[in-house]
Parts: sequence; structure tokens; C-alpha cells
Amino acid sequence: REMVESTDGLPTVGPAVSKVAYLWPKVIYFTLFAGLGVLLPFLPVFYHSQGLSKKDIGFLGAVTPAMGFFAAPVWGVIADRWQIHKQVLTWTMSINFCCMMGQYFTVRHIFVLSSLVLIGAVINAGSTPLIENAVIQLMDSTEYGKSRKWGAVGFGIFSLIGGSVWPSVGFGSIFALYGLMVGSALIL
Repeated sequence: REMVESTDGLPTVGPAVSKVAYLWPKVIYFTLFAGLGVLLPFLPVFYHSQGLSKKDIGFLGAVTPAMGFFAAPVWGVIADRWQIHKQVLTWTMSINFCCMMGQYFTVRHIFVLSSLVLIGAVINAGSTPLIENAVIQLMDSTEYGKSRKWGAVGFGIFSLIGGSVWPSVGFGSIFALYGLMVGSALIL
């Protein structure tokens, strides 16, 4: 089987997929989930350190899964309808990246922060399903799990790094690591 580019620009399976082609999903999963692991577990602590109330922190924590539940299918329909999977994935990841990085600079402005979290949640809802779809199209089911585990490895390692770094260096360090890892995933 060979890896070929589909009509929407994402890699897909052809007659002979090389072992090198199987490396792409592992690297994507590792870098993307490493970025999430270094930041997401510590966002509530970051919000608290910036003076947000428990009620505000709870609201911000609930927005992402709630919006994702409704927005993810919409992004799938848009990508499928116009066969623009790669473009939707690139734009959703890029805009969410900007929203996450913007939180570091606007946290004391609860309206702006809430807007960034809400927009980021709606925009990013389609990213993971689109990545999953691309990987599943690329390989057979036995290889999928072997690739997907690298996301868990990246999340776990970088959660440990984030938890070790921010108390001594500050929250800016975990936002920088998030930017580095997710930025790398966007480039790939």
C-alpha cells in the first residue's frame, strides 16, 4: 500500500504505505497532545493565580467540552461537504492556537478571556475528529492504536514537565511550551 494525497489534501492509503508514512501520525499525536498536556491541567491553577473566582474558573472549564459536543459535528459536515478537510484542520488548529496563547495576555479581563475560551472551544472542536479521520484513512486498525498511544505519551510526559516548570519559572513557560509543541504540530 502506498500513501497518496487525497482530493482534500490529507494523506490517505494507496497500494503500499511505507513505515515512514506511519511515523507522521505518531509525531502529530505526540506533539499535539504534548502541547495540551503541558497547559490544560494547569489552566485552572493559572486562572486562580490571576484572581479569577471559583465560579469563573468553573465556567471556563465547562465551556470547552460543552461547545465541543455541539460544534464537532458541524466541522465534520463542513469538511465533508466541500472536501476541505486539510484546510478546516489547519484553520481550526491555528485559530485555537491564537485563542489559547491570547489567554495568557488577557486573563484579567474576564469578558475577553471568556470570549477567547468560547471561540477556541467552538473552533477547535473539529480538530481532533479530523486528525483521527486522517489517521484512520492512512492505516489499518492495528496500526491506529500504535500511533494513538503517542498522544498519551506526549500528554503524560509534558504534564510532568509543566508541573515541574511553572512553579519555579512561571506560567509563561508552560504557555511557551504549548506554543512550541502545538506550533510544531501545525507545521507538520
